[in-house]
Amino acid sequence: MTITASPGFDQHESVAFHHDPASGLRAFVAVHRKRHGRGCGGIRYRVYANEQAAVDDVLRLSAAMTRKAVLAEVPAGGAKTCILADPSRGKTVELLKAMGRVVESYHGSYVCAPDVGITADDLTVIRGVTAHVVGVGTPSGPYTARGTFRGIETMAAWKLGRDSLDGVRVVVQGAGSVGAGLAHLLTSAGAVVTIADLDADRANAVAAEIGAEVVDAGAILEREADILAPCALGGILTRDTVERLKVQAVVGAANNQLADAAAGTALAVRGIAFAPDFVVSAGGLIAGEYELTGFDEAAVHDHIDRIGGTLRQILELSASAGISETAAAERIVSERLAAADGH
Repeated sequence: MTITASPGFDQHESVAFHHDPASGLRAFVAVHRKRHGRGCGGIRYRVYANEQAAVDDVLRLSAAMTRKAVLAEVPAGGAKTCILADPSRGKTVELLKAMGRVVESYHGSYVCAPDVGITADDLTVIRGVTAHVVGVGTPSGPYTARGTFRGIETMAAWKLGRDSLDGVRVVVQGAGSVGAGLAHLLTSAGAVVTIADLDADRANAVAAEIGAEVVDAGAILEREADILAPCALGGILTRDTVERLKVQAVVGAANNQLADAAAGTALAVRGIAFAPDFVVSAGGLIAGEYELTGFDEAAVHDHIDRIGGTLRQILELSASAGISETAAAERIVSERLAAADGH
């Protein structure tokens, strides 16, 4: 399959394969769209079944970053890197430096950030090679969690008719920096939280801190609750898994939660409301923008808190136009891009 034939291809400006034999780096970098001269997006490091799987991932993730930036009113387009991890060689300093040289070769038209498999320490190594990095001094997890929390507040009001989260049952999938941060915010707001993670020890540690219940990662999608918050890897919502859900809404930070269009249709048929992940997961991107232009914690929080209002606008358009929440979000993105282009 060629790049342009991939289902994730969306008129991307550039897609390139970068190989550094000395370090073993093999990575795809996709710039979906540059706005104000740059595309922003994280570096993902994971094992892929093959190169095509990495291409599909980088195309979908970079396109989602453009939608995320437009809806979050961040003056940038979307980009992404997917590194094909080689367990036999590992994530070495040499590999990270090679990745830094790749980022530098874009001369600021690609600004990178952390993603799955890349830590703040990894970014520090990359930043030693290129200045076009955000997320080192301001880890994105807490900010992404805050935006997702605002999305859950909005969804609880819209779908459940609740003016607070007190007593609202939320199932959090993933106990990493975003999932753990979200679980803390939810508990502080009075929500009843259940959490799961493939790393059971990590889930147990978070649960012990907030008094949450832990369930097996394999059973999380069948847990009865009001809202499901996916905060791990994407693609979890398929036609089959949607049929097993016992919630009224899905609001989470994981990228590309819908495996395909059939999953979105299945949600609509079952009457399960869906908050597009590229809307509610924008907190980290917003914080990164302020890191570039001058960091102000209060301003960052104010900007992130607008995510709730954006989601409300999307839910209202979805209801009035009789289209899915994702289609409503994409319509708003198209209108904003057309307006910016003077069309």
